[in-house]
Amino acid sequence: MAKNIKIKIPINRKSIHEIDVEKAKEIIEDPIIEASNPFDFNENDSVRTIEDTEYSQNTYPTEDNPFGDNEFDEDDDYVFEEQPDITTSDPATKASMDLEIDPNMPYFFVFGNSTAGKSAMLSGLLYYIQTSRIGQLRSLSLNEHNHHRKGDYILSEMTKKVRKGEFIAGTQTLDPTEFVFPTEINLEFQPSGKPSMPFCLLEMAGEDLSEIELRDEGRSGGDFDERINAYMKHPECNMIFICVVDVDTPENSEDLINQFLKHVHKLGHTHNPVLITVNKWDKIEDEYENVKDYLEEKLPILTNNLFDDNREMAYMKFSIGDVISNSERGDTYKFIPEDSEKLLKWMYSTATGISLDQEVKKSTVSNIIQSLKKLFSNE
Repeated sequence: MAKNIKIKIPINRKSIHEIDVEKAKEIIEDPIIEASNPFDFNENDSVRTIEDTEYSQNTYPTEDNPFGDNEFDEDDDYVFEEQPDITTSDPATKASMDLEIDPNMPYFFVFGNSTAGKSAMLSGLLYYIQTSRIGQLRSLSLNEHNHHRKGDYILSEMTKKVRKGEFIAGTQTLDPTEFVFPTEINLEFQPSGKPSMPFCLLEMAGEDLSEIELRDEGRSGGDFDERINAYMKHPECNMIFICVVDVDTPENSEDLINQFLKHVHKLGHTHNPVLITVNKWDKIEDEYENVKDYLEEKLPILTNNLFDDNREMAYMKFSIGDVISNSERGDTYKFIPEDSEKLLKWMYSTATGISLDQEVKKSTVSNIIQSLKKLFSNE
């Protein structure tokens, strides 16, 4: 019976993904090929010779034995071991290869279903920073990346919508035909007299996030698209989680958030801070005295997670403002900054370890400049 020998093909390291396996097959079919250079390698190519393999006694191929194998036999069966293509289109591999992460900035992963109001919450947050006079908001996007450029566009659209009192449309789902990462809104918040906070908001569609839910008796769901998982699995990605509860569907929100927290724990994010926000609070504010009472009644399982000693856990209510129902134009609202301010303070203190309310001792020069500003503003 013929032996099953695994043949290792010499590799041109300068073009590892362009190995011509067919030439190896031609050698067996037609041994008259010039033995001195059967793969047409250039002299300057870096080549792994037979000396580097387990077939080390014959360094160079011959006409009778083109692979330098001492046990070569014309009755042998040959299994050609193709080298992997490092330019693979496999989503998992491509995601880990292409994603650029800044290890010095926190990435705020905002999780919730498609109707939870994630985009409205982020709109209120960013509009508050730009109009509150507590500091400056600057873009840190890299223009060469589409998911960064789109972040700048989303920031502009959010600002326009809050100014008009209109709710921004939901985030588009990831395109399965085009490899683009979730939208990154990369910003730097520079508060007056305090350290700046560079940060990234990951803007993702609720439909993509809902893939974490197990369906069809466990045969589908239970994981994210690899373009989302790429952030979670990146060793240098400093993640902070904001989980959004939709008061219209509290049970569904509880199930999704619990599965999400189990998923991130499985991936090694066991100590990352988590904030639970109960959105659209204006709908239920007359029914509950505080957020804790609401969570204990409607989401008891999730409430139990708040006592995880390994994490920094917090919760808050959120409403973008007073909603005005309008059947013709759709619901509008009058922006109220109170909850957006609380959200910013939590984000800043969690990311920097410094409270925005903390007084910072100013230098003599700063005091002089501040006095001059007040002097000229009164004239």
